[in-house]
Amino acid sequence: MTASDMLMFVNATTTATGQREFRTDARAQRLSLDFLHEYMLGNYRDLYAAALALDINDHNVALIVHRLLATSRDATDEQRATESRLITKRLRALPPQRVYDLV
Repeated sequence: MTASDMLMFVNATTTATGQREFRTDARAQRLSLDFLHEYMLGNYRDLYAAALALDINDHNVALIVHRLLATSRDATDEQRATESRLITKRLRALPPQRVYDLV
């Protein structure tokens, strides 16, 4: 199940932006995307954080960074160290306006 969950998540984070698209409105897409993020974080925290190393879109990078930081108390010391490295690298690559939106 892990591989199929991760594949679905990576597909969504590569394409979904939380905006209105052809088949869905923005609200419906945000709900679906929020569910996927919560599901992956709750069930596969290490893989969720590792998604930051993939070529996912900036919208989803910001969502992952926000959720990892907001739940850092739930992570082990080793997870926090790994997440810190991944977050730092991705924040440097994000456009400034995306980073400012995280604050």
